[in-house]
Amino acid sequence: MGSRIRTLKVKRGLTLTSGMMRPNPAIEYHVDEQGFLCIEVGRETVPTLRVSPWTEGLEIFIGAQRSRNETLDIEVAFFSIKTSLFGPTRPQLIKSPDSEIKKFAKAIPRELYSLASYEHAQFAMLRVLRKLGNPAFDLFYSNPNLFFLIVSDHLDKDKPLHELEKLLYLKQHHILENLYSRQFCKEHVKFIGKLGAKKKFSFANAVQIKFALRHAEILGVARHFHKFDVAQLEPLLKFPYIRQSKFARNAIKLEKDRSEFARFSELLEDVLLVGESLGYHQVEKQALNCNSVEKVEILHDRWTEKLNAKNLENEKNNAVSFPRCPFVKLPEDIQFISNSYELQLEGALMRHCVASYINGAINGQSYYFRILAPQRATLQIKKDRSGFQIAQMKLVCNRLPAKKTFKFVGNWLSQAEYGKKNSWSGIKEFLDNNH
Repeated sequence: MGSRIRTLKVKRGLTLTSGMMRPNPAIEYHVDEQGFLCIEVGRETVPTLRVSPWTEGLEIFIGAQRSRNETLDIEVAFFSIKTSLFGPTRPQLIKSPDSEIKKFAKAIPRELYSLASYEHAQFAMLRVLRKLGNPAFDLFYSNPNLFFLIVSDHLDKDKPLHELEKLLYLKQHHILENLYSRQFCKEHVKFIGKLGAKKKFSFANAVQIKFALRHAEILGVARHFHKFDVAQLEPLLKFPYIRQSKFARNAIKLEKDRSEFARFSELLEDVLLVGESLGYHQVEKQALNCNSVEKVEILHDRWTEKLNAKNLENEKNNAVSFPRCPFVKLPEDIQFISNSYELQLEGALMRHCVASYINGAINGQSYYFRILAPQRATLQIKKDRSGFQIAQMKLVCNRLPAKKTFKFVGNWLSQAEYGKKNSWSGIKEFLDNNH
C-alpha cells in the first residue's frame, strides 16, 4: 500500500469538492499505511496533522517531528483549520484522483454530506458527531445551525468535549442560554432553524447570529420569511435604524445589496433630524413607513426644502459665526462656510439638509466647505480626539460625487497646511468606501 500512495498538493486545506484539487506545493496530503489522512506543510518546524478514518473515531493528532525516525502524536480536541471534505456547490464527495483519499472520505455516512454548508467547522462537527453519537446526531438532524453554533463556540473558547456533551441533553432554548448567558425562548430557536447560507456558514456568521439573537427587531424582520439568508444579518446589525422599517422587509425580499441598506439608513437619520427641527409630530412613524430608498428620498427632499426656506430668512440678519477654518490657505475651488447664514444658503442651493447640522458647526465639531470644481459639492469634516475625519461629501439632492471629485479633495487634504498641528485620519478609508 505504501508504494501506491499518491501525494496531492492543494491550495488551502483538504477541499474535496465537485472539481479537481488545485496545486500548491506548500501543503501536501496523502493517506498513510494505517489509513490516516496526513496533512503536511513540508517544513520540519510545522507538525504533521493526522486524521484517523471515520470507522476509527475520526481522531485528530498532531505529529511533532523530532527526528527522521521519531514522531510524537498528541490528540487535538478540535480541528478549526478551513479544511473541508464536502463540496460547496452540492452535497457530494469529489471523485478524487487519489483512491485512498476517496476511500477515506466515502467512509463518512452520506447523510452527513449536508455539512458542506459549514465552512470552518466541518472536521470539528464530524468529530463531535462521531465521538458523542446519538445525542449529537439528534440535534444535528433537528437543528443543524444550532449544532454549528455549539461547535463554533467550543472551538472559539477551546472547551473540552465533555462540556459540549452536557449541552446535548438540554432543550434547545436552554442550550442557547448556556452558550450566551441570556434568556431565550422557542422563537429564538425557530429563528436559528430558518437561517440559510447561499455560500457557506463561516465563523463570522456564528458571531453575527449571536448578536442578532439579542435584538427583537431582527427576529421581527425574520418572522416574515420562511427562509432567511444569514448574509442579511450583517446590514441589519450594521444599520440599527432600519430594523423596524418597512424597507427592511422589502429589501430582504428583493435581495438588495448592502449599499441600499447604507443609503436608506443615511437618509433615514437625516429625515429624523430634519423632521425634529421642523417640529413635526410622529416623525419616526412617517419615516419608518417608507419601504424603498426612493420613497425616503422624496420625504427627505420635501422636508429639507421646508426647513431651508424656514431658516434662511431668519439667519440672514442673525448669522452666528463658526470657529475659524483650520487651514492656512484654501485652493481656489474650495470655500469655507463661515457662519450659520452661509450654511442655510448652502443647504437651500444644494437642496440637502446640511443646515440641520448647524450645532456641530457652531461648537467646532464640524467644518463645512463649498467645493466648486470639478463638481459643485458640499464637504463636511468632523473633529474628534484623533484629529479630523472626512464625514461626507454630497452633490445637489444628496447625490454622490464622481471619482474625480473625491480624488481632488483627497489630494488637497493630504497636502493641506494647518493653522495648528492636527492629524488627518480617515482620508483613504473615506475614498475607498465611496469609490
